[in-house]
Amino acid sequence: MTTSMKVTIAIIVAGVLGIAGCLTVPLGDTGGVDTATVQKLNHDVPLYDSSKLSGNYLKVGSISASGCDNSFLGGPGREMVLAKLQEEAESMGANGITDLSCGHGSTSEFGGCFSSTTCSATALKVVNGTDNN
Repeated sequence: MTTSMKVTIAIIVAGVLGIAGCLTVPLGDTGGVDTATVQKLNHDVPLYDSSKLSGNYLKVGSISASGCDNSFLGGPGREMVLAKLQEEAESMGANGITDLSCGHGSTSEFGGCFSSTTCSATALKVVNGTDNN
């Protein structure tokens, strides 16, 4: 085998491995929350429909979170960003969120984040017995 053939094969192998790596390795920080934590947060800090809330709650504050959507197979999506919001609300002493609004977030090509989801909501301290639908 000639030297030029070896170089050609090495370039092809490197290219194939590089493409395979791009398809399976997320780019940027997705900031994921593990499944067990998501389930706990959904129970402890549920999302309330603001039109169905009774007067038994206090608005604790406005919160926002975002996540990089940058693996070629998908990113954290809305559910993971919602979990980050729930974590933030819980850290403020809230036990619910409402007025959820999500959209496209900022990007950082240098950080490997070419697409992101950003959500904002209102953190609530809900008194037991308030409707959750």
